[in-house]
Amino acid sequence: MARGLKLRHPACVVIAGGPEPDYKDPSFFTNHLYIDAVAVKDGEITFTRVLADVIDGDLDLARIPGLFVPASGPASEPVTTGPAEVPTVFDYSPYVDQASYYRELVADRAAGDFDAIVETNRGCPYGCSYCDWGSNTMSKVRRFDMARLEAEARFLGELEIGRIMLADANFGLLPRDLDIADMWIDERARQGGYPQYIFWSAAKNHPARVTEIAQKFASSGLCTSHALSIQHTSRSVLAATERSNISPDKQVQVVKAMMRSHVPVEVQLILGIPGDDYPTWKRCMSDLMSWGIHEDYLIQAYRLLPNAPAADPAFIDHWRVETIERYMHERYMHDHLVRDMRQPARTEFEKPERVVLRRAANIAV
Repeated sequence: MARGLKLRHPACVVIAGGPEPDYKDPSFFTNHLYIDAVAVKDGEITFTRVLADVIDGDLDLARIPGLFVPASGPASEPVTTGPAEVPTVFDYSPYVDQASYYRELVADRAAGDFDAIVETNRGCPYGCSYCDWGSNTMSKVRRFDMARLEAEARFLGELEIGRIMLADANFGLLPRDLDIADMWIDERARQGGYPQYIFWSAAKNHPARVTEIAQKFASSGLCTSHALSIQHTSRSVLAATERSNISPDKQVQVVKAMMRSHVPVEVQLILGIPGDDYPTWKRCMSDLMSWGIHEDYLIQAYRLLPNAPAADPAFIDHWRVETIERYMHERYMHDHLVRDMRQPARTEFEKPERVVLRRAANIAV
């Protein structure tokens, strides 16, 4: 898309961001001539400055912090314009501030046709090596203003949004998350069943709070299953990818609490973590079964995002990582969500991903 835009409108400014652009690659801008800069970390302040300069007709990307831009002169490697300034206050909602636009957008569509992404906090205190969560891993968690969250929930409920994607990295990390869960449940009841469903990523080291949230969502019908992000049951495998889960005993406590509440558990696992091998993977499966988890295992391939710690040359050299690029077939919605919503499954799409082929000289997957 960017290539086509540049061909038609050479003066168009293209700013990329997120975990995908491999701006650390010396030849990134040579390979992607249609990209003018890559924004790192949170983009609100950085991108606002880009827009202001464009409006003023005085765009100089090199003077806007938070970007990687092509080097000037003979050097080919991308250069940084300085540390990004990230927002610390989130007191207004872009949904509410543009209410008239969104009302017009949904006016001619059936209730539940639109989904929305929301946040209640930003940042992640953990540093799993495979993750590049907007380059905000191992960072301070910044809370969104509660008045904003309440106004946003009320507005999206009035729009009769179908599904809410809660983009927090670790919902349940903060004590106030219980109140936020109640807020969405109350809004759903007030709006006659909208939003219909909420997807959330549970905090991994707060089992009691996460269990209470999951039970609240399940009893209200807002989320009728619970995703347990285990990734693996082997402590040594988890340590190899800088992930520290709660103890197996506490994991089992969460599972049994869900079972008592008749809430199905979906386990999220990663196949191909450095240090794993076939016998260890089989033990992981048997561990889960002995814990009483039988409903659903969601297994993902270990992928190397370009700017995640696992893509660092030192990490790759230490684990003798070899990768291939291949197409991964994924669905937008899990089967249980399709059943709950009584809607047909959406079509599959193909997306190239860099996945681990081998983690050591004598281990192959």
